[in-house]
Amino acid sequence: DEALKQSSQKLSQFYHDQGYRFAEVNFAVKGQSTLKKSIVFNLNLQKQTRLTAVQIEGLDSATKNDIEKQFQIFFFRPVLNDETLNKINLEVRKQLSLHGYFLTPVTEPQIQFAADELTAKVFFKLQNTTSYSIEILNAKEFSRAYLETEVLKLDHYASNDINFATELIDKLKNFYRGEGFPHLEINYYERKEGSRIIV
Repeated sequence: DEALKQSSQKLSQFYHDQGYRFAEVNFAVKGQSTLKKSIVFNLNLQKQTRLTAVQIEGLDSATKNDIEKQFQIFFFRPVLNDETLNKINLEVRKQLSLHGYFLTPVTEPQIQFAADELTAKVFFKLQNTTSYSIEILNAKEFSRAYLETEVLKLDHYASNDINFATELIDKLKNFYRGEGFPHLEINYYERKEGSRIIV
């Protein structure tokens, strides 16, 4: 029956998405009478595929090592599925932003499976853009830390515009206007320290 085939395929896809790459679902129809039938789904799941490493390519070695170390600490052999990959993407974005790589986009990762496909590594090939550091001077009424984390959300901030400082200024102005400071002026300048630009 076509409906039963589709149901077994959906079940198989569900378990595949949970990291059971070799999941097999079979079904059998058992007749108790002409009016009453039982449908038995037989699941053969085997083992889930586990993620053993997240590796970063394209960044300077110090940043690469820092980010990879974070994954070693917080991701202990998780199941490889869409939920895990989404969490990893978010964490890579967070780590790039924390290291000042606001202009580096998070690309689609490549997955390298072991021969038995029970373990895998995830690779991100990233573009090594300029790293930035944001300094807020003369902050009034609100702490610099509050403005950086709660208003500008620098720990997840990303932009594709090299003049992103104007975006940040607009965010600050909108925040301060909402707090009753309509005439606030914000200027910015840049200076270079080694390979990093301080805004």
